[in-house]
Amino acid sequence: MEFGILFTSHPHPKEEPYPHRDVHARTTDEILEAERLGYDTAWIAEHHFSTGYGIMPDCFAYMAYLAAKTSRIKLAAGVITLPLYDPIRVVENTSFVDILSNGRVMLGIGSGYRP
Repeated sequence: MEFGILFTSHPHPKEEPYPHRDVHARTTDEILEAERLGYDTAWIAEHHFSTGYGIMPDCFAYMAYLAAKTSRIKLAAGVITLPLYDPIRVVENTSFVDILSNGRVMLGIGSGYRP
């Protein structure tokens, strides 16, 4: 059995005011702790045009950043909002981050939850 955690990069507005630099620092710390505790996967939720819920406009850039900070935990995009991308770039970016992370990337794709 494997265990993973979904990270939505959800801000705490009073402690982490916009532009939310602290949100990403906290989320990164949480992912590093998840790896230390033995979790298998860190799921990174993509959200666009939001300052109150999750705020992650680019899972690929963040997973590449995390690849350099982690050594074992899988890094998963959950989910890439496919209608907003060129599918070829999704495949290229996923493959590139997978190379940078020594094969630790997982890809989830979907249509998104907002109209």
